[in-house]
Amino acid sequence: MRLIVLGDGVAGWAAAAMLAGALPKPRCSVSLVATGEPDDSLGPFGAIEASLPSIREFHIRLGLDEEEFVGRSGAAYALGAAFSGWSPAEPTFFLPFGDIGAPLGTVPFHQLAERLRAAGGEVRFGNFSVATVAAQMGRFARPSDDPSSVLSTYSYGLHLPLDHYARALRSLALARGVRIVESPFVAAELDERGGLARLRLESGESEAGDLFIDASGPSALLSEGALASGFESWRAWLPCDRAAASRSAAQVPPAPYSHVKAGAAGWRRVVPCQGAVGELVVSCSGAGDESGTAFEAGRRKQPWTRNCIAIGAAAATVEPLQSTSLHLVDRALARLLRLFPASRDAAAEAAEYNRSANEELDRLRDRLILPYKLNGRRGEPFWDQVRYMAVPEELDRKIALYRSRGRVPLLDGDMFEQTQWTAAFDAMGLRPRRYDARADAIPIERIRGHFDSVRSIMLEAAARLPSHRDYLARYAARETAA
Repeated sequence: MRLIVLGDGVAGWAAAAMLAGALPKPRCSVSLVATGEPDDSLGPFGAIEASLPSIREFHIRLGLDEEEFVGRSGAAYALGAAFSGWSPAEPTFFLPFGDIGAPLGTVPFHQLAERLRAAGGEVRFGNFSVATVAAQMGRFARPSDDPSSVLSTYSYGLHLPLDHYARALRSLALARGVRIVESPFVAAELDERGGLARLRLESGESEAGDLFIDASGPSALLSEGALASGFESWRAWLPCDRAAASRSAAQVPPAPYSHVKAGAAGWRRVVPCQGAVGELVVSCSGAGDESGTAFEAGRRKQPWTRNCIAIGAAAATVEPLQSTSLHLVDRALARLLRLFPASRDAAAEAAEYNRSANEELDRLRDRLILPYKLNGRRGEPFWDQVRYMAVPEELDRKIALYRSRGRVPLLDGDMFEQTQWTAAFDAMGLRPRRYDARADAIPIERIRGHFDSVRSIMLEAAARLPSHRDYLARYAARETAA
């Protein structure tokens, strides 16, 4: 089977490297065709991207050496993200990668917290997370492999300079036999059944294939331009439609987290790396901001259409409020490999792929809507409007159940776990009206003692970690010596 990847950005090189490494040779060949345009395969959101912890497993499957890459690229580690200006409950809060607190028996931590608050105690979730405490101290190390250690309760992502990342993925792809088609894409030609037959190139030649991967960014040159697969807009809930990205030099060591600050008509994100920092301003043109690049949040109605699979921003344009761009590429490739067709006639595989992908994207849509819906910025037209908007039914039920009983119903496709939803609800000021009745069976002094103990253990553990700067310096020194 001949696989053609359109797009020489991060998403395209990731697809080429992953598919070439996983599929049997010579039965399957992989070629990559350039678009001739700058890399916006993850969207028009800048040159430095933050990732979720799932990037670690992605790199293991790709065969990318994380330590070597960090040492050479100027990447940095991330323990989560700080948010400011969103919530009156916590003017600045931190959403960590990893666990928050610890249960007592079968009673979850957040239910114990509500019992303690009802008794007059003050509880801030961030005080009970190793990732949060370490980020505040500017410290970092990889989590412990010992499940009995509190240092095994957190995880980490990466801050990635995308130009270096694309080059690393390109090297992996070439080492696995991916063929590069140097002449850029001009147009697609369809076969008699309406599927893709070949890509015409600037040179006048063409590249024929059996299965095509559209990694061409929001323009979706194959999925939209040739196949008209259709687009479902999320503008009714996610009205931001302008992105202004910049990259500048930085003289200070990078913090192990990104920072997202709400503004008058959108938000601003800062992602630090070694020697550089990426800044992104996402705003709503309807609120008077016309700067930056236009985009529209939403997804393909059918990311797998005929013999073409869209990935990255060709499949969905998702503002990077939750750092999910690379996670979505990873999930798309894993899904494709699970359902990889025996021939180009793959209606059953395509239907299941689309069902699963759309479920996942719709649940991510809900997670992105949440901070808009629960925002506490009063008296500002943009924020007042999104706070009172009607939200999708699934999110409405999730908010209602948490508000009633502190429960978080996870649905098929949810990429965020219950702890992460609970942390977001709490940080945005949503408090349950009633806590778990089982918490009343635990003496309040025992709960106070438990919280004090957890906090003390986490502080001591985080204080033993090296600084993020020193941890990064190990790899820089190793690369210099090499």
